[in-house]
Amino acid sequence: TYKSRDHVIVGVYSDDQLVAVIALADSIAQSSMQAIRDLQQSGIEPILLSGDHEQVVANVAHELGIHKWVSSATPSDKLAEVTKAGDSGLVVAMIGDGVNDAAALAKAHLSIAMGSGADIATSSADIVLMRSSMEAAVDAIAISRATMRMIRVNLFWAFAYNVAAIPLAMSGLLGPLVGAGAMAFSSVFVVNNSLRLRKFQPH
Repeated sequence: TYKSRDHVIVGVYSDDQLVAVIALADSIAQSSMQAIRDLQQSGIEPILLSGDHEQVVANVAHELGIHKWVSSATPSDKLAEVTKAGDSGLVVAMIGDGVNDAAALAKAHLSIAMGSGADIATSSADIVLMRSSMEAAVDAIAISRATMRMIRVNLFWAFAYNVAAIPLAMSGLLGPLVGAGAMAFSSVFVVNNSLRLRKFQPH
């Protein structure tokens, strides 16, 4: 068995005679391709950082539609790439599962680790996925964005409600009993609005 640039070559022998040669290569799941497309459509530029040979990484990047990639990347190389992107003003999310990803995960603004990955990777991450797939990572980002939008909407309505109600209360047009009921209604509105997040559909 030996590795070529983009395959693992396995020889099959019978009685010390070579009878077959098999080339093995990693296959890319269709779900991963869709996940990358979803990231790109949401305005996130994926970058592939891998310790594999250049040709292997180039082939995978081409199949996934990733335009920027780094091959033969050591842990320090991955850390340097994350640091450079962050220093340029970008918000960096790092997704990884191995020991080699731990330093980059710790440096990124948002770090996501696969639950089946190495312990040091999961301990360095902000989010640990129970489903070890790119789809789960896309879902985590999507639900996080939806949650932040909901928080902003709720804050807007809470402030608007109070800005409108306080002058009425100060002028005597809004009594304490009515004001208490109005505040309770405001809290119920915010909670019900937040419950809309339960309708989020993961991949």
